[in-house]
Amino acid sequence: TAYEIYQCDWSSDVCSSDLIRKALQLRPQITLAELIEHCPLEQGLTELLAWLSLASENHKTLFDENHRDTLYWMDSKNRQRSVHLPRIIFNR
Repeated sequence: TAYEIYQCDWSSDVCSSDLIRKALQLRPQITLAELIEHCPLEQGLTELLAWLSLASENHKTLFDENHRDTLYWMDSKNRQRSVHLPRIIFNR
């Protein structure tokens, strides 16, 4: 199925880049929120910062200041955490 592309080990930027590339083979764009919805943040803020670094390095990524997304994760004490960000859109 299409969602098999989301089965990935988040421990490396290479894997994250590969995940984005695979998602964009199926559609012209995908948001960071959609990626994280299918593959929740397992390393919390550290992992989110890695995603933001990838987004900032890609000249095809858009940061939509007119729309905001809320991303959630569980911290090491099993408490829900969240962050509100401009919508981040990865494009082919």
